[in-house]
Amino acid sequence: MLKGATLGIMNRRETDRGRHVIVSWEGWREKQQPARITGHDDLVWHVRRVDGFWEHPDAHGPVKLPYGTLAREWRLRVHGPLPWRQGDGEQDVVIRNFGDGAGWYMSPADTTPGDSAGR
Repeated sequence: MLKGATLGIMNRRETDRGRHVIVSWEGWREKQQPARITGHDDLVWHVRRVDGFWEHPDAHGPVKLPYGTLAREWRLRVHGPLPWRQGDGEQDVVIRNFGDGAGWYMSPADTTPGDSAGR
């Protein structure tokens, strides 16, 4: 499980999935990718590079994925506030959404969400 004290990018909206964020997208349909990530405290990270994408095989199926099942995951290099340091810089993060439709969650790239057992 992720702990807010070890992440620096977490706030009061933290969960074991990571920090709940709003993702702005660029592109169209299949070529759509994250461009900007905004925290509920108005911190902003700009996507510099997409390092990977994974999607559950049934993400677009006729039946909704079970609660807590990892649906999509993007591995990104972002520029924005750094954890545990003042100022901005680049860091590797992961944004994920789950089968329950609760939005997107961001965490450092070297972590695994506590609810990803369905992956």
